[in-house]
Amino acid sequence: MLQFKSVKAVFGILLCASIVWPGVISAQKGQTSAGTDFWLSFMPNYLGPADNIRIFIGSGTLNKVQVDVYGGSITPLQHFTQTVQPDGIWTLTLPSTRMAEERLQEVPEYKGIHVYSQNPIAVYGFSNVITTTDSYLAIPTPGLGTEYYPSCFYDDSYMEYNMPDPLAGEFVIIAPYDNTMVTIGPGPDRHADRPERYPLAC
Repeated sequence: MLQFKSVKAVFGILLCASIVWPGVISAQKGQTSAGTDFWLSFMPNYLGPADNIRIFIGSGTLNKVQVDVYGGSITPLQHFTQTVQPDGIWTLTLPSTRMAEERLQEVPEYKGIHVYSQNPIAVYGFSNVITTTDSYLAIPTPGLGTEYYPSCFYDDSYMEYNMPDPLAGEFVIIAPYDNTMVTIGPGPDRHADRPERYPLAC
């Protein structure tokens, strides 16, 4: 899923990863998970929409934090503001999981969530249904890169329950900037009509 600062588009790719490793080890450059600007997205958690999607925001100082949820629109459809006390945590439960969760495959969409603050914060994403829970630590916008190697578990299979097998590995792409071009590949692909490397414009 792709995201931009003005063009807040997101597209989901149900291909191969729940973990995405940057091409360059950022710890060597002193990267931190604290920041004042973040772009988030939530991949599908299970067959249907998530039961709950929450954002946990921690601040070491008195802080004003704002969250914009685009929900498929070029402009934010939801806006939340909170004053966070020193060493406090704001738990934001999003009222609509359908607006926050990206379920389209390989289609750019304005489904990003923008979190920004006056002073540095740490941000965690959380998504759950009755049978499964996902969570992650968000990386601030200045820490994002241009080359990643996705990695994930093998596809889930539920054929013994006479269910289809839609739970492939997945990764999400978030582009905070306009006119972002993403190239995916190389690697084997089960879609015969797709080249080994292919671009996605956002």
